[in-house]
Amino acid sequence: MKALFSFFASTLLLLVCACAASPQCSITQSPARPSQEPRWEIITSYYSDEDRTVVMLRKMRYGTDFSYCEPLLIAEFSYKGRAAQPPETVALGFITNEIRESELVITADGERFDLGRLKMRENMHQGNECEALIRRFAVSIPREAFRKIVAARKIEVRAGDRLLPLGEEHFAALRDLASRMSR
Repeated sequence: MKALFSFFASTLLLLVCACAASPQCSITQSPARPSQEPRWEIITSYYSDEDRTVVMLRKMRYGTDFSYCEPLLIAEFSYKGRAAQPPETVALGFITNEIRESELVITADGERFDLGRLKMRENMHQGNECEALIRRFAVSIPREAFRKIVAARKIEVRAGDRLLPLGEEHFAALRDLASRMSR
């Protein structure tokens, strides 16, 4: 048990030192939440090589496909520099092998949002544990449309003819992300 603790402690120290040594990225995590609150994480990272700050909703599982990698919801926005600024768009994406390029349509409180074609996105800042097995599909949503969608009480998300099983916890996480946009 003592050896296992030492291993985890040294691994954590190594990760902290590696991130601290990197001049290109600094990460700020959201404060810890009590265990009864929903399970999602919003991370703010500054990339000095791009002079860009990225605010990310970390990967959230959705659906029940547990083949190689479970399907994941991701979202992020960015702005130039370190000072918070309202983004023009929010990237909403899915790391999955169950969706192909298709039209993303969200109906929020009866209002239909045709958000365009989900496309392969390699330029999102979130990695993918199963790089060789699944792909990232995403669409850019204008900031105000994103805010309207996440403020809705009833939301349905479709990729082509497939209904995506996103629940209240997913939309609560997206509302949390939206709350971090400067007005």
